[in-house]
Amino acid sequence: MSDTQESKNPIPAGTVTSYQDNAKTRKSRRLSKYDGAMIEFDRIWAPYGGPSEADIFREFGITREDFVGRVSTIRQQRQTAYPP
Repeated sequence: MSDTQESKNPIPAGTVTSYQDNAKTRKSRRLSKYDGAMIEFDRIWAPYGGPSEADIFREFGITREDFVGRVSTIRQQRQTAYPP
């Protein structure tokens, strides 16, 4: 670039834009693959009264009580991260 053609950046150097802030926040809000699989598994089985103890153990290796507790915790965290 010549001296007469200066690059004009409307954002001063060192300024964090809201887009960058949002990208960092979105990344921290993402579910782990395991948590996402639990939510999806619960969602699929919900119309049928939820997954059985055997299905939960086969898929995740945990008891139904642990599964329900974990799904509840994940959903509460998601509501906090994405308020209405």
